[in-house]
Amino acid sequence: AWGDCGLRSKPCQEESNLCYDQYHLKLLSEPNPEQNPEPLPQHSMSWLAFVFVPAVCASVLLWSRVRFTQQSKKDEDETYEDKRRDPAWAAISVAQLNDLLKAAAEKFRNDFQGFTMHDINRLILQQICHEHGQCYAHFVNGQDLRLVDVFVSHAWLENFAEFVDSINAAFRYWPVKPNLWICATALLQSIDPRIVSSQVGVGDDPSEAPFTRALARSNKILVVRNRAVDLYSRIWCCWELFLAFDQGLVHRPGALMVTGPVTQTEHEEVSIESADASSPDDKVKILSHIKEKHHDFDRINGALNQVKTFGASHPPGSDDTHANVDSIDEDLVLAEV
Repeated sequence: AWGDCGLRSKPCQEESNLCYDQYHLKLLSEPNPEQNPEPLPQHSMSWLAFVFVPAVCASVLLWSRVRFTQQSKKDEDETYEDKRRDPAWAAISVAQLNDLLKAAAEKFRNDFQGFTMHDINRLILQQICHEHGQCYAHFVNGQDLRLVDVFVSHAWLENFAEFVDSINAAFRYWPVKPNLWICATALLQSIDPRIVSSQVGVGDDPSEAPFTRALARSNKILVVRNRAVDLYSRIWCCWELFLAFDQGLVHRPGALMVTGPVTQTEHEEVSIESADASSPDDKVKILSHIKEKHHDFDRINGALNQVKTFGASHPPGSDDTHANVDSIDEDLVLAEV
């Protein structure tokens, strides 16, 4: 007999003249022990879970322990004296920054409202550094020095209380607060300009300055804007962000953070060639270093402008700009050092 398909084949002859289509339907409806093996007994599944799950957990724990041990060994290899000589180990906690704010407010009371970082340095930090022969970060942390997590780029003419408020806002939702590298607390402050110059002077190679070495070990850079002065009118602030580009920080999502109020100056173009510096010699060497590596200032000015105008759509004076800059235009990406 011929099936509905109009064909006659060997299966049709062997299976009671079922047509080819009907034969396959029958095969599909009948269980095949070879294709559908009996499920494993419940005790076998329990045995597999008993062995497999602990094995996976043990592997994860072992991997974590190895990573932790490697990091701990790396830190242990650095002696206390090594850490004291490394600017990256001169960080303070967010809580310690707030303690400094509280101490200044209690000591100077009504006069404190207008204090800038210059005032905090002159009236508190310089005295502590002179009495103890070390920077403020080393003084408050003793033998337990803190390694930088976040490098803070800011201007000293800012209001100090506003500066601290901006930092607190940036990390408000962080369960574990980071260690901050702030130049005022990380360097040995002194009334002797020679001592300060020996730490912040760029020498023949700006890449050896403490700022540069600390930034190289940072996980993030936090740009703190203020109402008093344009950050990017200062050569050191421009240099810090330039280094962040060269070291790849700005290219990683979330590694560049911007906080602080938006002001009218956010709409003004940045020109690193016109930036001011306390030491004219430092400015000459920084500009020479940038030009030697990148031949002109167009790309770094473009990058500085993009960061500067971040959040500028908010009304001037707005504080609602505490966020991450997740990407920078590809044509602004600078070459690696």
